[in-house]
Amino acid sequence: MTIYLSIAVLALAFSLGLTPLIKRLAPAWNLVDEPDGRRKTHQGVVPLGGGLAVAVSIVAALGLHALLFPQIVDAYEGAGPFQGNARFLLGLFLASAVICVVGLLDDRDGLRGRQKLFGQLIAVAVLMLPSGMSVAKLGLFGAEFDLGILAIPFTIFWLLGAINALNLMDGIDGLAATIGATASFALAGMCIISGREIDAVLALALGGSLIGFLRYNMPPASIFLGDTGSMLIGFLLGALALHASLKGPTTVALAAPVAMLAIPILDSTAAILRRKLTGKSIYATDRGHMHHVIMGKGYSNKATVAIIAVASIGTCSAALLSVYWKNELLAGISVLVLILALVASRIFGYAEYLLLRNRMLELGRSLIRPGRKFGEHRETAVQIQGSRDWNELWSRLRELVSPHIVRVRLDLDLPRLQEGFHARWERAGDHDENLACEQLFPVIVGDHVIGRLEVVGLLEGVDAETAQTAALRLLEFVRSEAAGLLSHERRGPKLELAR
Repeated sequence: MTIYLSIAVLALAFSLGLTPLIKRLAPAWNLVDEPDGRRKTHQGVVPLGGGLAVAVSIVAALGLHALLFPQIVDAYEGAGPFQGNARFLLGLFLASAVICVVGLLDDRDGLRGRQKLFGQLIAVAVLMLPSGMSVAKLGLFGAEFDLGILAIPFTIFWLLGAINALNLMDGIDGLAATIGATASFALAGMCIISGREIDAVLALALGGSLIGFLRYNMPPASIFLGDTGSMLIGFLLGALALHASLKGPTTVALAAPVAMLAIPILDSTAAILRRKLTGKSIYATDRGHMHHVIMGKGYSNKATVAIIAVASIGTCSAALLSVYWKNELLAGISVLVLILALVASRIFGYAEYLLLRNRMLELGRSLIRPGRKFGEHRETAVQIQGSRDWNELWSRLRELVSPHIVRVRLDLDLPRLQEGFHARWERAGDHDENLACEQLFPVIVGDHVIGRLEVVGLLEGVDAETAQTAALRLLEFVRSEAAGLLSHERRGPKLELAR
């Protein structure tokens, strides 16, 4: 037990000492985060070197720990899964270095989504190649599923998912580090129960370094993790969870790792659904994540972190108990209860549920009655976030639609005010798309672009000028009504219409 306690304490101590040092050096390296008045609403310029502090703390703690406890080094060369621990550790540390480089480039220069994904793929390959790491079989609730040719794609998918799930959770002070620390200690407990000493030491090094970092990252944060930190946390948790959950050379028991990472998995899955179902790129940024939605209900930053932390502790505890009692059903039930509780209480996920339900209903109707020959219009309207009455605006907009218009779509996104709305209407009947005129307008209130309006009309029997006039009429109505809603004191904070 001394081995486990000491690595956590060493990592914590290094993190407490290194974080303020890197915080002072970060501005000179251009590792800073500046508020943009839209998505990033923190006050002033904040250093982004937290991830570097965590990474260096882990390496320093592991190095000193190896000197203090040389017996653990002998275990690195022992025979075991993935052709021995030495090859797994070599791949893990090299891949972590790649993740840190990609994260630092993004924190300093701002990489595009595809560029970050490419860097993450390189890191995953660096881990998998020397270790031969690949999940050929999944063990779930007593059954085993042979993945066959999907073994390597599944392993890549899991690791990329873990990296980006934690990356997406890094949206408010203290959250990603708190979730990461909770999952790390739960993972360490699972490893100790399973007799996986090396994995436990690595997980405790990560957990200890995050606890030390939280001293400076809790709201109001004086330093941020940055993508370096959030991606590193996700990568290490994802890789260690797979490695520690092996029941055999290539079989992974999946229930406990999923429960352990249930919060970030749920948040990232909801983000992908929300963006795809509203026609946005999955790389698009928004403020529809779990922490943003909870804060939009009036909770403070600290209260939001506490709420999500309690939920995470619940699923992590269930994962730990499922390993101890050898009952995967407990982990599965905890995840299901979490999802149902969040959606049913409308704390998080209800908008995504409505979007998915509406799309499934549309799909079902199209299969039963193809071509919509029965005179039914297609319509969906979902309040993604906020309390302003966008549904009333949409209903009145629909009344202004001209007969030649066949499709209208409205997307509103106001991150600073925690407001979001998506609506789409399509006229019944089959339409000749070759005769369609599509017009896309930004919705501007004051100096702010708050969304977009898409209007598609048929030019058959209507000249282009008439079509343009009809679309502009709809646009002007949306702008006017939105301005009224956003300036209404009773409904919430005003949008600053001028700077």
